[in-house]
Amino acid sequence: MDGDGDYDALSYQITALPSFGTLTDLDANVAIAVVPYVVKAGTVGYTAGERYVGMDSLGYVAYDGSVWSR
Repeated sequence: MDGDGDYDALSYQITALPSFGTLTDLDANVAIAVVPYVVKAGTVGYTAGERYVGMDSLGYVAYDGSVWSR
């Protein structure tokens, strides 16, 4: 798990899914199909759609226990 400048552990919330692939919470071994989704352990995998080649994006914010990122 990552930390901030104060060494607080960070958690993440997926706020937007990719358009051309899927996300998987690798620690929970589940596909992320609905947002918002809280990533508790910090490991997410991305798999591009079959035959898709190109850019894709997702949205997320980080939380250090007191402040959300922008």
